Amino acid sequence: DGFKQALADLHEGNMAYFNGLYSKAIEPFEKAHNFNAKNAELNGKLADCYYHSGDIEKAKEFLENAFKLDANTDGYFLFLKGKMLHAENEFDEAIKQYRTSKTKGSEIKPNEVATADKKIKECSYAKKLIATPVNVEIVNVGKNINSSNQEYVPVITADESELFYTSRRADTEGEGRDNQIDDFYEDIYYSSKDEKGEWQKAVNIGKPINSPFHDATVGLSIDGQKLFIYRDNSKGIGNIYVTEKKGNDWTEPTELPKPITSKYQETSASYDYTGKTIYFVSARPGGKGGKDIYKSTQNKEGNWGEAENLGTPINTEFDEDAVFLHPDGKTLYFSSNGNNSMGGYDIFKSTFEKGKWSRPVNLGYPINSADDDVAFVLTANGEHGYYTSEKAGGEG
Repeated sequence: DGFKQALADLHEGNMAYFNGLYSKAIEPFEKAHNFNAKNAELNGKLADCYYHSGDIEKAKEFLENAFKLDANTDGYFLFLKGKMLHAENEFDEAIKQYRTSKTKGSEIKPNEVATADKKIKECSYAKKLIATPVNVEIVNVGKNINSSNQEYVPVITADESELFYTSRRADTEGEGRDNQIDDFYEDIYYSSKDEKGEWQKAVNIGKPINSPFHDATVGLSIDGQKLFIYRDNSKGIGNIYVTEKKGNDWTEPTELPKPITSKYQETSASYDYTGKTIYFVSARPGGKGGKDIYKSTQNKEGNWGEAENLGTPINTEFDEDAVFLHPDGKTLYFSSNGNNSMGGYDIFKSTFEKGKWSRPVNLGYPINSADDDVAFVLTANGEHGYYTSEKAGGEG
């Protein structure tokens, strides 16, 4: 009877696991593990679930068990061990794991293991960047802004007096949780600086900007009067909307017109200082690969022109996202998980010179880390940049 139940738990766990719902798979996998703790693959899958849910200590424990139980376990678990070492800047060890995972192949996640060569390149590149760090000071903006939940995509006014960002918290307008990922819905939060220049306790910006589903920050006009938001109507394909500040109130968000909006996902947008050209990110087909950066310009009649792909060297066969054009009108910051990344997404910059974009430069270490670093924005005077990072030592 216990055996039957364990099989049912295993089946339920696998259904969630192979659909990428890692936090949902943990409970049934744990139940199956209680029945039989000696299954190497189950230990490995639990490690993967905890890794994706952010509990790295538990992930390490289960992964160690998997290798003790079966030294020849699936190649993906070697790849996962490589990813954990990579995130801790143990690049040489990570490279060893990635190499071995490649020779073993994987039944569980062959597509991930197929990226081992790219991960090895990232480790080699990361070693170079860490050997030549850039001279910056990185400061956590603190508890008035950050919580034990997730915070990301900060957008600021050019003078750094106001900040809008996205968080998943218990007080969101969305009722309860998004079952697909088992986390709170996204909402937009707001903070301004007091006389001392300190950020005040952030507040949920409320309706009409926040709705019952996902609402996230995307970009802000230089004067802070137009806010771009990403809104997902629960179908998983979201688009970009714009809301304007009239007096102290924000207008009902309206969807950006075609050709900016498509039936594919658009995730990020930034105006130039004239407000007549918009740079945005789209997953539409016909790009270089994955998500790409496009631009569209408004004509005299107020109509937006065709979406133009920025092409190489900005877009790669991988994903570009989180685009921000500095108020100077010629410096573009964006995130990419393309070739010259230390791991995950890194932040890059390119300058428009002599009619074309320069080859993007990685902003370097310690701004970028071996994990995801995204959504970089810079004040008009160039002194302070704000961005989202999963680096260690945060509030949560």
